Amino acid sequence: MKRLITKIATLTGIVWFSSCHCHVETEYADKIQNSEHPRIVYWFITPDLIQNDRYLNMIDTITENSPFDLVFLSAREGCNFFDTTTMKPVFTKLVAKAHERGIKIGLQLWNPSIKNDPEISQRTLTEAEITLDARGNGSYVASAKDVRLRNFYRNDDLIAFKTELFRAFAFRKLTAEEYDPTTLKDITEFCEVTPTASGDKASIKIKGGKALAGYTVYLMAEHYYNHPEMFSAASGLFTKTMEAYASVPFDGAALDEFGYMRITPPWEITDSMVFNTRFYSPAMGRALEEAEHSPAEIALLHMRYYPRDSMQIKARAINRYMSVLKTGPLRVENEFYANAKRIFGDNCFIGVHNTFHNTLVQDEMWATGLNWWTIRRDYGHTDEHSSLPVQLGVLFANPKPVIYNMYYHANPDTICMKALHDLRYGIRTHYHAINDKQWGVGLESELFLNKVRPVEEAAALLNRFNLPKPDSRLLVVFGEEALANWFPTKQNKSAYQLNQSLQIEEKAIELQKAGYLTTLAPSGLIENGTIRMNENKELVFNGRVFSALVFLYPEYSREKTLRFLEEYLESGGKLMMEGVAKLNFDGSNVEKRFNVIRSKALLQQFDIQHIEKLGVLKNVHPDACFYPDTSVVITNYESLIKNTPVNFDIELGGNRYSGSYTGMLAFKVNGSGIKKLTSTGLKSISRNNKIVLSFQYPQSLFIDRKSEKWFQMTLFDRNKKTKPVVCRL
Repeated sequence: MKRLITKIATLTGIVWFSSCHCHVETEYADKIQNSEHPRIVYWFITPDLIQNDRYLNMIDTITENSPFDLVFLSAREGCNFFDTTTMKPVFTKLVAKAHERGIKIGLQLWNPSIKNDPEISQRTLTEAEITLDARGNGSYVASAKDVRLRNFYRNDDLIAFKTELFRAFAFRKLTAEEYDPTTLKDITEFCEVTPTASGDKASIKIKGGKALAGYTVYLMAEHYYNHPEMFSAASGLFTKTMEAYASVPFDGAALDEFGYMRITPPWEITDSMVFNTRFYSPAMGRALEEAEHSPAEIALLHMRYYPRDSMQIKARAINRYMSVLKTGPLRVENEFYANAKRIFGDNCFIGVHNTFHNTLVQDEMWATGLNWWTIRRDYGHTDEHSSLPVQLGVLFANPKPVIYNMYYHANPDTICMKALHDLRYGIRTHYHAINDKQWGVGLESELFLNKVRPVEEAAALLNRFNLPKPDSRLLVVFGEEALANWFPTKQNKSAYQLNQSLQIEEKAIELQKAGYLTTLAPSGLIENGTIRMNENKELVFNGRVFSALVFLYPEYSREKTLRFLEEYLESGGKLMMEGVAKLNFDGSNVEKRFNVIRSKALLQQFDIQHIEKLGVLKNVHPDACFYPDTSVVITNYESLIKNTPVNFDIELGGNRYSGSYTGMLAFKVNGSGIKKLTSTGLKSISRNNKIVLSFQYPQSLFIDRKSEKWFQMTLFDRNKKTKPVVCRL
């Protein structure tokens, strides 16, 4: 639908602004048009929609009634997007009609299914420790475990179709985790393995002989699943599928929560359960050997046991395995980005989030590699209730000035309230979902659409306003190596083999609640250069200068991170340091070096009561978010749904601005006053108690100062009758 605009003469010819004469050129528009950033929604494609081309009628509903202009298709209820023979004709017609109606369409793919192919199978390693008897014999039944076999999104359930022995090591134990290296023997060849017909179990009999009587044996069993492994297979399956759809002009491509096979979720973990399964494949083993400079099986052994007086070997083995674990999903994500752009064009929108359960601990590391900040995207993406410090970190880590947060709920008001609130911080909502029969509310419902339209009108106005990223000045960096390695303190070990004692995200949220707009990011962004010192010796995160740094938990830091901390302090950087570092990533002792670093920090522990020593000013407002170009965004959901103005009072650019509005208000100021303003319902705005602009009723509008004496004002009014009561721009 084309936008209807009628130009009229300036409202009063000349309008006073300070001591200057300013012209206000006014236009009317029927509709708030979107620009800059798409308004995104999921559409669940189910088998019943494909019958008799019902999806074509749904496109009419979407275009006529909803505000969305980019719709991502997501397979549900057994619909299989990897079945390109069936789906290509459907997508060809669907995309063609959507484009006719002015809607863009994106393709979202789940983890692909594979046949029982051992060559490309994702494998897991389960483990056991047994003591050999007086004849050097022992037995064990290895069972596949810890993997969630039922998967709602896949077209078949996961199965462990083959089990075999990976390795068996015998040794004399010295302590619970320490062995005598002179006694270590690989006894895999002395083991008889009998798999069950189902493939998910195998009986293992050890016949080591009397020479091994009383020895401890560490067994690793290998289980093969009908799931593609990360290091050589998965990326090619996605590329093959997208290439099959190359003639369909998709506008976007996406992976959602992409990663390894899902493991036992937090709500099923009991106090007695410990997750000690590890992901593995030959290609992953080669990556581990390259990182560890030793055979993969030895590296895996050393994650559990270390040679006499060599604790650092275990620390290093854990560090390197967890680092390699992260790179599996990351390489697939980044290759997906490049191939989607190649196949569908440079303007292809790449989504979506790889946040899973949205916490740093629990099963996130094992699901997606915790690559929230580092997967290649133009727009950053998060999910559900990701914390604001995390979302700001993801925002700053990516090129675009806004990010998307996927969200669903059974209550339309809950969805819309969060969506409007998030707009303050440069966060747009990826709504979930049209034809949703399980997770929340079907977004095609008139109840939802009536509530979301004004929220997305606010988003469209802010998209046109085109703000920079928010004015966050406090950067919190956490040591991702410390998070991924609990060793050597057993009480720090979580059920998922992570360090559960750190409370990283909780500390960032505490800073946020104390009044500091806080950005949280991992130390890996120092390693890849996204966080660095610039030529002016300033702390920079992807181009944005931050005023102060809080570094949480440096244990097992890599060399580049330690050098960065030294350079930052030598440049006069303001640092709060929490935690100690005895060993670096490679297991070498750095205690003395780190103590020098820590001694130069202004605050040598996490101390929220004295954070003002870092020189960062509080900049959190209960209803607003500030931006570095002297802009502010204010939101209030209740005023939007009731159309009842709410008051605001903000200090900005050395002046006090007050008034009332409904829904959303954003404005930018300079030394002379308002430079740009938009609102879903401005009633009035005053500068230092002098009215600048007011209307009889709340009015949606957009004002842009084009020069010292010329404003352009767009009033969204179908009747083209609204005029300001007072206009002193």
